[in-house]
Amino acid sequence: MLFLKSSQHLLSNPHSPLYPNDDWKEEEQRKIKNFKTIDGEKTINKRTKKLIRQGILYDQKSKWWMLSTGGDKVLESTKSFWKDIKTKAKSFAYIENPFGVSIDFVHHIPERPRQKIVNFIQLVAHQNKHISYAPIMPRVCSLLLGFVKPMEAYAIIQAMINRSMEDRWYFSLTKEQFLFSSESVRELCIIKCRSVLSHFDAIQLDMAEIFIAFIFTVSLPISCIYTFFDAFLNEGKKVLYRFFIQFIVCEKTGLLKAKNKESVLKVFAEFCEKMKNIDFFRSYLEDAYDRSLSRSRHICPAEVIAQRRASTSISSIPKLADRLHNLFSEGNEMNRNLVGESRASDYLNGQSVLISQEDFSIIHSYLPRIIKSSKLSLCYRLSEDGTSFKSMIASAPSYTPIILLIKTTNGTFGAFLSDPPAKRDKNGRYFGRSSTFVFSLNPAIIYKKQNNFNNLFISIDENEMMVGGPKPAIYLMEGLQTMQSGDCETFESPSFCAPKGDMILDLELLGFQSRSGNHVGSLKI
Repeated sequence: MLFLKSSQHLLSNPHSPLYPNDDWKEEEQRKIKNFKTIDGEKTINKRTKKLIRQGILYDQKSKWWMLSTGGDKVLESTKSFWKDIKTKAKSFAYIENPFGVSIDFVHHIPERPRQKIVNFIQLVAHQNKHISYAPIMPRVCSLLLGFVKPMEAYAIIQAMINRSMEDRWYFSLTKEQFLFSSESVRELCIIKCRSVLSHFDAIQLDMAEIFIAFIFTVSLPISCIYTFFDAFLNEGKKVLYRFFIQFIVCEKTGLLKAKNKESVLKVFAEFCEKMKNIDFFRSYLEDAYDRSLSRSRHICPAEVIAQRRASTSISSIPKLADRLHNLFSEGNEMNRNLVGESRASDYLNGQSVLISQEDFSIIHSYLPRIIKSSKLSLCYRLSEDGTSFKSMIASAPSYTPIILLIKTTNGTFGAFLSDPPAKRDKNGRYFGRSSTFVFSLNPAIIYKKQNNFNNLFISIDENEMMVGGPKPAIYLMEGLQTMQSGDCETFESPSFCAPKGDMILDLELLGFQSRSGNHVGSLKI
């Protein structure tokens, strides 16, 4: 990664890292001839798209990046308030992990450009606090500043964000979305390169993890990175899948011989070295774009399958999340600066010993808006208040929703109950509303059916509680010794327990208080 004052300076520098060898200089001359044929074009069409895929001329990147992303339209409005944004930026508090990840990758950039890049990333993060997790964003900011001024870069990145809010064209904007997008590469590999996927499964390597490492590499020649980047700005994140699958196909022989992660990384290092050869690179691009890969027919269905698989497996997403932590934390706790997490931790207020602030920030994002500003209040803790089921129910406030947390020998699980136990039917009939959901923790995974025609939310009688049905996601009995669970239709949640149930180690009930300290009243949520 590098910061470039101007493309004119680059083109006049014979030792520029943009030219790995003389063949790449000749490639730039070939592009000059091709781009002359579209000199007057002001829109993206089939012809310009084809040329962009081969890499945009260095001195024309600004123009085509603007047209590709719609940044030219945002630029007009940006000009009027850019000075105000820069002035306000000076008073912004520093965000250590903007967009949920460390930006340690800038440390090898010279001091002056490095500070400009860091300041720009901070500015974009502060202007887009609704984005909780977008690990690609800081690197995109850095690459943009290679060829455009900060105001133009801001217009481009803002246009990309605006588009992604509609359909995730460029970025996933939450951690969950990013995990699903990364996991979906497995489904694409089933279609395009099943043998390598089967081999990775056999040696216990996760294809999603390799994909994440691939898209964040800085080992490729900078000329290759910018060629990929040009296409990414024009066609969105589908080109990342395209380039990765072509890498798998291209290096199939070596990958099938790999015995572990280290040998896969060795294959990748050799691939990066090959990419310095312009003929190899051209062939790679040609084959990548010849490969049939449609957003509507392949990528979107793959993401849906990945999301469904995660919803029915307690283990798949947590494992990938752990690997994401290793890839992006770089010595820091991942996602500590999620937008709104500080607020969520304030509401947790040290009331629970069973849920972390990071997990609660996820739970908090699913709570009904009307109680999001309410603080939690501990009503009952099994380890302190005993194992009487009736005492637990009696301890719950009469007019507040409840968060139930249960630590068992198999993990920690819980539920948000839309209505308090006081509203229960004496005959044990189900009550509650569709805002009810269940979850597992470490990390937090939410189970909540969007279109719910099953109204079996909460059932409580004198001796037992059920959340969900007909097979409850959570089933508690008098004595609070064990929790039982089954595959629950209400929430589309998997069983949280062994067939005969798991021993309860601790249990908490948490109610909601207003800022004044009073319990939240009857809520229509």
